[in-house]
Amino acid sequence: MVQSTDSSTKGIPFLREVSQTENRIIFLATLCMLSADHLNPIKIVTELLHLPAWPVTYVCGALLLNVVYVNLPIIAYAMIRTFFHSILSIFFRDIQLVGVKNIPENGPIIFTGNHGNQFVDALMVMCNCRHKVGFMIAEKSMHRPVIGDFAKAIGCIPVVRAQDTAKRATGLIRIKDNKVEGKGTSFTTTLSVKYKLRLAGAAEEVRVLEVIDDTTVLLDKAPTEQSQLDKFSPFDVIAYVDQKNSFRKVWEAFDEGSCLGIFPEGGSHDRSDLLPLKAGVSLISFGALEEFNIEVPVVPVGLNYSRRHRFRGSAVIEFGAPIHITPELQELYASGKKREATTAYLDMIDDGMRSVIVTAPDGDRMKLIHTARRIWVQDAANMGASQKQDLSRRFAEGCKLLEVNEDEKIRKGLADVEKRLQAYQDRLDQFGLKDYQVPVLQRRRTWRMVYKLTHMTSVMVLSSVPTLLLNAPVGLLARYVAEKERVKALAKSRVKLEAKDVMLSKKIQISIVAVPVLWITYAVILKLIGVPLGLVILTFLSFPVFSYIGVLSAEAGMVDYKDLRPFLMQLLPDPEGVLESLPEERAALRRDLRKFVNDVGPLLGPLFTEKHIDWVSFNQQRKVLVGVGVGVGEGAGMAGKSKSKKNV
Repeated sequence: MVQSTDSSTKGIPFLREVSQTENRIIFLATLCMLSADHLNPIKIVTELLHLPAWPVTYVCGALLLNVVYVNLPIIAYAMIRTFFHSILSIFFRDIQLVGVKNIPENGPIIFTGNHGNQFVDALMVMCNCRHKVGFMIAEKSMHRPVIGDFAKAIGCIPVVRAQDTAKRATGLIRIKDNKVEGKGTSFTTTLSVKYKLRLAGAAEEVRVLEVIDDTTVLLDKAPTEQSQLDKFSPFDVIAYVDQKNSFRKVWEAFDEGSCLGIFPEGGSHDRSDLLPLKAGVSLISFGALEEFNIEVPVVPVGLNYSRRHRFRGSAVIEFGAPIHITPELQELYASGKKREATTAYLDMIDDGMRSVIVTAPDGDRMKLIHTARRIWVQDAANMGASQKQDLSRRFAEGCKLLEVNEDEKIRKGLADVEKRLQAYQDRLDQFGLKDYQVPVLQRRRTWRMVYKLTHMTSVMVLSSVPTLLLNAPVGLLARYVAEKERVKALAKSRVKLEAKDVMLSKKIQISIVAVPVLWITYAVILKLIGVPLGLVILTFLSFPVFSYIGVLSAEAGMVDYKDLRPFLMQLLPDPEGVLESLPEERAALRRDLRKFVNDVGPLLGPLFTEKHIDWVSFNQQRKVLVGVGVGVGEGAGMAGKSKSKKNV
């Protein structure tokens, strides 16, 4: 189910509201006229002229076919969008939209999203941005079954990605500043200017500026310290790919008002932070301005998933404020400093994308951030998606600032809080509990527990019947194939941690093919055992409804199964009292967490004091603060919009 935290009625332009009302009136009036012969205008006219009605039917039918033919791309896109919208509603329990009002009314627009769920990311943007969006897609993906077919149907533009040309080179290299030393290498034959190098297992890529000889190369700039190792290491060579032709197709589409979806990180991944952005989106923006005099705004899209690789997870899609090429950058680009202009604009896009997601150094820290957010609030059920996103970002960015604070006491306090949060989360994992279930452990009414156990068990058993017949076979097959795909993707990737980002896409691909096959198999079996053909057809047409009911009932059963656990555990002996102490431990942790935040609040600047934060400005300022090792809020005070009381 897709929900928007923005009102669907506020802010609708007057003319569009009038148009919607007119369409409803025309549609209902037409139905009324067609339902009664004495109101049907076609029958009235043909009877008055004593003519048959069939010529009118054929003429209107021919006109209808012509309209369908002329508008076939639009109709195909709408049908595919509707199809995938239903797919997402099956695979996701909840999809919430934040910041929809930030999307401009008219195109062209570039939507840039983080890429943590492979092809599902594109479906999320396509089905929820309220514009017709085409995507730049890896050329090799266009040849994949199912995915390639749909990509061609919605007009995706194939792109040969430089990273797809990556090959392990012979020899070893060592990088120091902007100089590369080789051992057993042949740079003069394997490298050219603009080629890139990447250490084995690393994500960072460095560009070749000049090839001196077979063992020496100069880079256009020094990489980060992570890539500057003292020892020689294996490396990959990434060829330079000229995307001018692909970009021209995009610019021509912009000239027609079309919108583009792009994932600037390149390939998908399962990390908890953004990968370095590719320059393509910046080059496309400046190219459109230079070639067609079109200034295309970039709208950052934050795709925030919960249990992204699992069936019936949830997602929050956050649209950020549009990012425009400033007059200063236009002048810089026109003066010939194109590299500086595109790099500066790419940094602006990076800041915009970080303003709509929650980032952390690793998955463990991300888990602790969400644990802290849940403990912090008194009633999480009444928090909207935008509030949860904002609070999680405050915790994430606050940790980054405190980690580089010069006061060792502050850093030690942060480490102690993280240690206690980790211990609490480990205890929950040990008992298989969720944080929201902990308060239940305080209630020990035997009659209520018996009722709960009976009710939950009944729901779980009843929900398993349609699921076992219609969904379980496909689900087991999809899980098996997705796991094999995960292992395969992990072996090929240099940036994936577990490669869980490919699993849900593979499950959807398998289900799209396997579900109809399963239904047809059941229909054939029914016919073979003697069921009348009419009943077989009726049953086959009912399978989609029964299957979806099975999904919903299975979800209800799983929820009850999870909620059953704390009641069952209360019936088991707990000699050490660990289970009983969890509510008290949570209350103490919440109290101490709030005290720590209140103590360090003045150091966090707008994260603590401001009710509304301009996250783009904050991200720009945080880079400076973290870069100089300062954790105070003085320099970040401009990021807030209103001087208010403490907000966290």
